[in-house]
Amino acid sequence: MIGTVTDAETGVGLAGAQVVVRGTNLGNVTSDDGYYFINNVAVGIKEVQAQYLGYRTASRASRLLAGQTVTVDFALEPDPVVANPLVVTLEAEPLLVRDNTVSKHRITGERVRALPADEITEVVVLGAGTYTPRGSGSFGGAPGGSLFVPLPFRDASGADGAFNIRGGRATETATYVDGTIVTDFDVQGARTDVGLFAVEEVDVITGPFSAEFGHAQSGIVNIVTREGGDGYHGAIQFRTDGRFRTDGYDADERVAFKKEKCCGFNQLLASMGGPIVPGKVTFFGSIDVTGAADIDPRAAGFNPAVGEANSSGSTETILPGNRGDQTRVQAKLAAFLRPGSKITGTYLYSREQFENYSGGFSINQFLSSADRTKTHDMILSYDRLLAQAAERSLRFQIVTNYHQATNHGGVPKSPEMAAILERALGDACGSECDVDASDFEDDFLNYRFSDIEFFFEDSTHFTLFGLPGIDRSPPDPVFGQSQFWIADGFAASFFHRRERRYGVRVDLDAQLSRTNRTKLGVDWSWIDLTTSQGRFDTFASGESYDVTPRVGAAYVQHRLDYGDLVIDLGLRWDHWNPNTRFPLQPGVVSCAINPFSSSIGCDDDAPLADAPTKNEFAPRLGVAHPITDQTQVRLSYGEFHQLPELRHYFARFNSDRDLAPGHPYGNPNLDYVQTTALEVGITHLLSE
Repeated sequence: MIGTVTDAETGVGLAGAQVVVRGTNLGNVTSDDGYYFINNVAVGIKEVQAQYLGYRTASRASRLLAGQTVTVDFALEPDPVVANPLVVTLEAEPLLVRDNTVSKHRITGERVRALPADEITEVVVLGAGTYTPRGSGSFGGAPGGSLFVPLPFRDASGADGAFNIRGGRATETATYVDGTIVTDFDVQGARTDVGLFAVEEVDVITGPFSAEFGHAQSGIVNIVTREGGDGYHGAIQFRTDGRFRTDGYDADERVAFKKEKCCGFNQLLASMGGPIVPGKVTFFGSIDVTGAADIDPRAAGFNPAVGEANSSGSTETILPGNRGDQTRVQAKLAAFLRPGSKITGTYLYSREQFENYSGGFSINQFLSSADRTKTHDMILSYDRLLAQAAERSLRFQIVTNYHQATNHGGVPKSPEMAAILERALGDACGSECDVDASDFEDDFLNYRFSDIEFFFEDSTHFTLFGLPGIDRSPPDPVFGQSQFWIADGFAASFFHRRERRYGVRVDLDAQLSRTNRTKLGVDWSWIDLTTSQGRFDTFASGESYDVTPRVGAAYVQHRLDYGDLVIDLGLRWDHWNPNTRFPLQPGVVSCAINPFSSSIGCDDDAPLADAPTKNEFAPRLGVAHPITDQTQVRLSYGEFHQLPELRHYFARFNSDRDLAPGHPYGNPNLDYVQTTALEVGITHLLSE
């Protein structure tokens, strides 16, 4: 934030005037010509106050934008007598941002909550250059494989981010929350889900971005979450597309319900925030829960409830085996310490679980597979002002974060499936066959409070035998469709992925003069990546590894701000250390790294080699030239590096070729993927 404080009658700058951001401990005094600046103000609508002895105090409400410099000028009226403050309300958001050097579209929290959207993904795709690819939607999705069919709004890895920026792949974007990357490196997608009421601002950068952002090629999604503020506030909202019921629907009711309404969709959103210690500590929290009896009403296939098949979309009946729910929780504490210093703690939790309806697999709901994804994110930041003058400042910030995402899929527990297993396994089935009700029957308004439970969730490859195979022996075709009449058997495939990441980032922000500002930063992440997938009854095609790679980066960003010309110069260094030993010959595996057995599929004499580390440097340039207050020309250029999906990098690297014949193996020589982008653009404000 920058601006001037002047005498309203003469236009002369007032030296030594005090400018503060109400509700925070941020402020500054003006220079000899009335100029001031205040850096690192949290985004949102803030009240800025200017006061000077002998003049009437003035306050202005202005929206502060992430990554932008907002100008707030004051013209104070002489008044030797103390008077009430003069409050002037400005527009909530500048229509033309003077120093915007990149292509971006931003959506404020107020607009997010006013839109008829169910989740953030639906908000992100509203801007130009960002779209949802065909076959993607907002709820559901599962890892690929013969038994797991991807559903809308998630890609085949189970990760969010199923949107494309300017034709790039969905895996070429990175998502940041409160300055911390939440993208999972194993799938290059964000499983972390932020609730609508938790959002203060969403910025979607669709062109070349500055050096402080990385791990992306096509664009950046930057989400800033809300803080409590200096006044108490809250909101609650309930959405439904059907009757307010907690029990299930019989067949006739399902048909009528789908014709009149839709999907058994129910969503509750609530938030509350305010001060704990006025002027010192604030809090904010939100919760967003969604349940649906039919998470994908466009699903095509066979619907056994009415005995019909549809190649372009579901029938008017809610599809069995197609239920699901989502949970999003956010909590944030902010403490204002000595002038200019602040501690912020953010916790994010999300859970998504759903059945995978597959019209080409079974007419029996209990034979469907299911998916459960859970994330935890904790972000702790300390921001301290080291020195400040009228035209100079030095600020230090350290941000630590913990991220964990787990993704599990298999066969959900149900009495029908338990009966099939008990017939096949007998007493060996044990407690696994002690199932009284389906996982999705214990719900409220189609929302399940507890986690989906899977059969043999803690088991691994080659640990279960005698499992009944899928039975396709009854008459075929049925209802004119082939392979639908499947009445027995157990889908022995499963998967489990977990990415745990510890990170630290240190930034130094120096305002060197009125026109020069430099930011330096380094960050480092320790990753623990665990994957296990395949079948319970064989090693074939199985995959299991636990690796601990390291990812680091450093950047320098310098801004020259001449008012009618803004230049951003940047340089970024990216570092990748796989921290893993690979077979020298793919598929010929040493017993030292074989996860299955020292006597099966390995060779004691097979040589190993350390995977090489990778380093890349990337220059960045951004220029903004506001020709008038209504027209701006900009230019941006950069090189951008991103790791390949780590699930591809490490794919079966420790599996012998005899155990997984014909399957791809990880390649330790895979390098960063690079994009070079140049953009020239013009923005013109046609009207107010």
